[in-house]
Amino acid sequence: MNAQVYYKRGIARFELQDYLGSISDLTRALEIDPTNKWCYLYKGIAKMGIVDYPGAISDMNRAIALSPMFTAAYYSRGLLKMELGQTDDGLYDLNKAGELSNSEIHERTISTSTN
Repeated sequence: MNAQVYYKRGIARFELQDYLGSISDLTRALEIDPTNKWCYLYKGIAKMGIVDYPGAISDMNRAIALSPMFTAAYYSRGLLKMELGQTDDGLYDLNKAGELSNSEIHERTISTSTN
């Protein structure tokens, strides 16, 4: 199978709350295509479901390393850090997600108004 098939099955398993199955499929997808930021994000969120918080943060870190403007990864990592009592780090990530989100909205508005 190709990476996209594993990714889609991993997401389906995630939605069914089969977190271990999701992690397995997303890991296989990443073995084929290690550049898929969404695989790392969902794998991290699935790890939150099995209470593997260090693993979740590691996967979200990898998603951000691949895409430094990845709003969803900052947001998810921020929520997790807040849950773990890492308030300063969590607030930083949540603020960063907000800044990136506002920047995206601004860019779309400019793009739409100039067309």
